[in-house]
Amino acid sequence: MKRVWWLIVAAITAAMILTYLLSRTHAEAAPAAAAPPAAAARPATAAAPAIANPPGLIAFYPRVVARVAKPPAEKSLRVLLEWKHGDGSHVTFVSPGKRLSILAVLTREKFKKPDQALYLSPRYVVAKDMTAVQEGREPLVRATAGEVMDWAYVYDRNGDGRADYLCYLVGPMPVEGDSFPADFPVESQALDHQRLDFMLDRTRYIFSHAADEDFDGRVDAIVLHVRDPDRPWVKEFAAILADGGAEPDSSWTFRDAIASPTGAPKRVKGGFVRHRAKGKDVLVTASNFAGWTQVLGKINAAAEATKARIPLAP
Repeated sequence: MKRVWWLIVAAITAAMILTYLLSRTHAEAAPAAAAPPAAAARPATAAAPAIANPPGLIAFYPRVVARVAKPPAEKSLRVLLEWKHGDGSHVTFVSPGKRLSILAVLTREKFKKPDQALYLSPRYVVAKDMTAVQEGREPLVRATAGEVMDWAYVYDRNGDGRADYLCYLVGPMPVEGDSFPADFPVESQALDHQRLDFMLDRTRYIFSHAADEDFDGRVDAIVLHVRDPDRPWVKEFAAILADGGAEPDSSWTFRDAIASPTGAPKRVKGGFVRHRAKGKDVLVTASNFAGWTQVLGKINAAAEATKARIPLAP
């Protein structure tokens, strides 16, 4: 987001903020504008590991990332096909055109009006509770992913009529750059306007990628975001491999280019440590691959039933 966004937001909320400030009996003088946060150079990473190279994932991932960064217009989306599973859940195939289903949407109820329910890029909303904003309990502006978040871009790389690659929405999150303010508040601290603007400028959609590399119906390569341990920021990404969907056996981390590793997740019994959240290690084990295989199977059962046509590539 550009700085002009803050001016727009300020214009929208100025009257409410002024009313709040005037209602305070003992108003405090406004502090002087803070100096721009100092950027701290990112510490050097450990020696990069050798990549166990699944050519499909490494070649395909950058193409998908480039595609989802420039999504089609939401108003062009339409439901092509829909299937209700035996458990009552629905898989709906959505497209901006009339032939290829570029999105699979998973919902409990029948899905309608994709042009209204799906946000293919983040939108920004102003907080309603201005008291909470003033007290630092809620940011003035936040990013939202809309009403329905359980959807994925789908691809059929080998042309057999079944999806073998999912790019599944996580949601809007800020992503750390090559340098990062050393004094940026931790998750429990309030944000001033300057740091909120800094965070919003760096917010984008984050996706999990799941790939069936040998086209046997089981996911055996995934790419997940890695969180900063103290802040709700994406620090980097981790590619994790599990031959045939078994216990993960190799992994590496990267920031921009998947073939340029920055390090490796810590190896533990049964898998790898993805990151720490709320003081606890979040692991990636065989159960993660089983879960993604289940999602892939559900989408493919619907694709087979409806004869959905899934694109080969972005």
